[in-house]
Amino acid sequence: MHETEVDVYSKRQGDNENSNYRVIDSFENIDYIQEDGVRCASTSQAFNDVLEDFDNAVEQALVEGLAGYYFGHGESFDGLVIKPGDMGQFMKAKDWAMEYCDIHGQAAGH
Repeated sequence: MHETEVDVYSKRQGDNENSNYRVIDSFENIDYIQEDGVRCASTSQAFNDVLEDFDNAVEQALVEGLAGYYFGHGESFDGLVIKPGDMGQFMKAKDWAMEYCDIHGQAAGH
């Protein structure tokens, strides 16, 4: 993904060139929050999306994101809802994130 692109779930392909459209039939299986009338992927959904496409993921971003979550939630991953199919990759990435935290300290997440 380019830094200028935004990943978007949509029921149809849009024409905004700065958006990476992920066309879906329904929002039923997408975990989202609603902010000011805009649906945004939840933290769990965002991590699941990256884990689902792990081979194309930027590992550093995933590790730093998980490290930030870990510190921001009392050194715990409790609260993240990881899909069963993504659990193997999550377990690896979680260990990397905890190692990252050990090396870089709390500043890694904040």
